[in-house]
Amino acid sequence: MHTRRASEPRSADDLGALDPAAIERVREEAWPSADTADELHDALLLTGFIRRDELTSDEAHWPALFDALVADGRAFDADGFWLTVERFDEFSAVVPQSFTPEIPARLRREWAQEDASRELTRSRMDVLGPVTARQLADDLNLADTALIDGALLALETEGRALRGYFTPVTGSDAPLEWCDRRLLARIHRYTLNRLRAEIEPVTAADFMRFLLHWQHVAPDQQVQGVDGLAGVIAQLDGYEVAADAWEKHVLPARVREYDASLIDTLCLSGRVAWGRLTPMETAGKAPLKSSPIALMLREHAAIWRVAAHADTSLLTSEARAVLDALRTRDTLAADARRAGPGRTRGRGTRDGRQFQRLARVADAARETQKPERTRQRSRVHVRRRYGGTLGAFDK
Repeated sequence: MHTRRASEPRSADDLGALDPAAIERVREEAWPSADTADELHDALLLTGFIRRDELTSDEAHWPALFDALVADGRAFDADGFWLTVERFDEFSAVVPQSFTPEIPARLRREWAQEDASRELTRSRMDVLGPVTARQLADDLNLADTALIDGALLALETEGRALRGYFTPVTGSDAPLEWCDRRLLARIHRYTLNRLRAEIEPVTAADFMRFLLHWQHVAPDQQVQGVDGLAGVIAQLDGYEVAADAWEKHVLPARVREYDASLIDTLCLSGRVAWGRLTPMETAGKAPLKSSPIALMLREHAAIWRVAAHADTSLLTSEARAVLDALRTRDTLAADARRAGPGRTRGRGTRDGRQFQRLARVADAARETQKPERTRQRSRVHVRRRYGGTLGAFDK
């Protein structure tokens, strides 16, 4: 799947960029088409004027249609500008003409230059899409853009035109463009449609196959060794699983030839911490093999710590001292024991027998299958392994 990468620095300035193909499509749709003389007359009324050099190969038949309009007295060729007689006076107010065709009196009108330029600009923007003031001035053979700038500002005041940098260009010298509001809305719609079309749904089987590879469960994606296990824990950082499931199901499925010494190495070296992130319903409750336990990188432990808002005034002075120490990531087991059972009211936990019981519950099935002497050695290993790892993460 491909999605629009909103977080990439190189594309942060392009989040609102329009699709060049959408811009060209709208320009083609907005430009009029004509197959008869009447349709060409309507096109000239819509656009204000059409320059002869704007014709494309698809419009090669237009000159014959225009000649028919001129012969009927409905159009006029002003040195390469095709006009209807209805808009001749409007065009002449902006680009003075030395010759005036015969126009019925009912079609004649006096135009102020500013008003005429505004209406011609409005008509041209209806069919051109994003365009610069310089392009509009060149279309009228104007030396400067002062008249066009005033017309564009008037259209912007009406809410008809919008300014911006619409056409993607390379470099940082993008010219300011103007676009008709309706055409710009259509360009945005086409751009969004293209982006949505790029995101295609996948089947459940494909998604499951992706998850197996991403989570290193697929045989060819399993990791090895301490560093591989550290990568798996980084991926599962802060995710709570039943205490009994970590070393029975989760880690062996991702680490080839998994051995308990691997997690011991990470915990004792200080790279990995483990603990309960979900607050306990009641303080002092004995952990079970189904108790939710999370593995996390040591530097992320403070991020995953659940914020508690209990009233610390209920704590004893010793318990408050322990809580302050735990907040600074110090583990003072002796002070915790002096605070007394249940005296911290769920705000902290001890590193002693409570988590030894957690380890025993998780290993209960294996312990019952071992001879007595092996069980004694295992209990020593459990105390060494789990005696001071969890600390203040059990709420």
